[in-house]
Amino acid sequence: MRPFSSAADRPRAELWGLLPPKREMLYVFAVCVFPVNLWSMLNLLQQIPAWRLRLGAWDLIGAVAYSQSFALVEICILFLMLVVLAVLLPGRLLRDKFLSVGSLFVLFAAAWTVVMHRVTDCCDAFSIWGAGDIALLLLGYVLCFVLVQVLVRFDASADRAVRGLVERIAVLSVFYLAVDVISVGVVLVRNV
Repeated sequence: MRPFSSAADRPRAELWGLLPPKREMLYVFAVCVFPVNLWSMLNLLQQIPAWRLRLGAWDLIGAVAYSQSFALVEICILFLMLVVLAVLLPGRLLRDKFLSVGSLFVLFAAAWTVVMHRVTDCCDAFSIWGAGDIALLLLGYVLCFVLVQVLVRFDASADRAVRGLVERIAVLSVFYLAVDVISVGVVLVRNV
């Protein structure tokens, strides 16, 4: 039997050492759950009156379940992207303050995505806007994120405020995550 700290186990141990702390990863996952599910549910609430007129109860439940199941897939992809970035980037950029920086990244990305969704709903923005306008919008996002990241890194009270916000979001995210898991169950029942 090989000892635990053999040369073959060192790369695996080094990889685990590159991951952010587990507790911070759980909180960031909860932050990923919140805006994606909130936006999904808000869009569902706009569609349900029309669906109610043409769908039966079981079909309506199925449509909601598919939407929330897809939201869970989006959440997992978003979270995995953040973890991969934390592993690949130098520790001081993301991993050292994964909870604060990762949470702000998710929340700012969600806010800017909502803005883009609303703008493109109002008009065909991509045919009206030029590449320069879209680049300016993306530059605004990057500048906002960099400004907040610098604030969190150098101001302990801002870091504490973000951590407090994340703890509050995590409580509501548990409810959203339960809805997503039930939705996956409904999708499985409908397709088996």
